[in-house]
Amino acid sequence: GRDQTLSVEVPPGLPTVHGIEWLLREAIVNFITNAIKYTPEGGRITLRALVRGEVFRVEVEDNGIGIAADDVSRVFLDFVRVQRDDTSGGPVEGTGLGLAIVKRVIEAHGGRVDVISELHKGSTFIIELPL
Repeated sequence: GRDQTLSVEVPPGLPTVHGIEWLLREAIVNFITNAIKYTPEGGRITLRALVRGEVFRVEVEDNGIGIAADDVSRVFLDFVRVQRDDTSGGPVEGTGLGLAIVKRVIEAHGGRVDVISELHKGSTFIIELPL
């Protein structure tokens, strides 16, 4: 237990996105898992879904440790482990493939991924899918 707050902001009546359900679900879960890992105790994570024009957008926002400006453009690359310690103070284990796979899954669905982040202020990971 990290005593974090997860808020879900999903308006009623969202349109259906066409795709492979379990892959899209795994992509979103990956973003949430990362947010949990990099957000300190008492932190806040928000899952948001919205429609902008012809695009279905999912955002996972946290107020965690953030990503350095130089590294933001690299987080979705294969096998790139951006040097981030998790909130327990140690480096995070893993292959670095998680986010690269999310990017591939979303692009295979005709969409795109993005991240907005500031060191020590938090990150927002974004999935956009065509409607």
